Amino acid sequence: MKYRIRDAVPDDGAFTALCRHVESIARQSDARGLRLYVDKSNKRAQKTCAAPGVVDPDYQVMEAIFGEIKC
Repeated sequence: MKYRIRDAVPDDGAFTALCRHVESIARQSDARGLRLYVDKSNKRAQKTCAAPGVVDPDYQVMEAIFGEIKC
C-alpha cells in the first residue's frame, strides 16, 4: 500500500490516528514494516512524523520521474 500526505501540518491527532490505523492494517496483513517518505527540506513534516519506533534508516532514495526530468 502507498499513502501520500502532502503539506503536513502540526499534528492535531489526525495524522497520528491515520498512522496507527495504517500500522494496524499492515500488522494484520503480516507486513514487515512501514516506510514513510518525508521531504528532507520539510522540517515541520519531519517533526510531525517522528514517533517512537520511527527511525531514519540513513539511506538516500534516488528516483527518475519520466517526463519531468530536465538535463
